[in-house]
Amino acid sequence: MYKKTVTLFVVFVMLLAVFTGSALAYKFALVVHVAGTPFWIPVIKGAEEAGKLLGVEVQFMGPEEFSVGRQVDYLESAIAQGFDGIGVAISDAEALDGPIARAMERGIPVVAFNIDDPYTPNERMAFVGQSFTIAGHVLGEELLRGEEIPANAEAVVLIGEPGNAALEERCDGIEDILDERGKGRIQA
Repeated sequence: MYKKTVTLFVVFVMLLAVFTGSALAYKFALVVHVAGTPFWIPVIKGAEEAGKLLGVEVQFMGPEEFSVGRQVDYLESAIAQGFDGIGVAISDAEALDGPIARAMERGIPVVAFNIDDPYTPNERMAFVGQSFTIAGHVLGEELLRGEEIPANAEAVVLIGEPGNAALEERCDGIEDILDERGKGRIQA
């Protein structure tokens, strides 16, 4: 997992470096919607390792608890500080579209990572991550594999961060598979 994370962030930082011209002596910000979770530990380590490998500074930032509003604040701060490139997990497309556009207008390249914005147009240059709908489809298939689930059953899927677009999209993917097979519906 660690090796994949380092590789992913080397690619990520190189992608930002392409848009800024050169990676030497540059500062990059990675802005997330909740920094205080173990999920990000390998991401942070991978970003630090990639930064050392490429000779760039990488700062990871975001609120300790899930908060789109605070994520917007961190993104605005990264723009004001004049980072050379910004990676952002797009947890809420509407809330982040404006700051992403402002960064791009200032000549700061923005790359989405972990969570993309497939529904509304925004100015980000690229996305590094997965399709949460496809991930939900895979989870739905796994849910149905093995044990027989009666028709019209109800399943409960917990969303640890209500309002997190990626988690809601993954839940929708699970529900797509259950609906397709006539196996019930999701209560999220």
